[in-house]
Amino acid sequence: MVDEPAAALGARAGHRICTRLKDLAEGRAMVFSTHRLANTRRIIDLD
Repeated sequence: MVDEPAAALGARAGHRICTRLKDLAEGRAMVFSTHRLANTRRIIDLD
């Protein structure tokens, strides 16, 4: 589970971190908590 991994970073650095995390998660399940919807591939509402 990753909770706002790029919250304290600027847009470019945050994008690099999130892109790398997505690459590392390829073929695996990953829970990714973010307020930046551009960082997501698929949204699942667990409510």
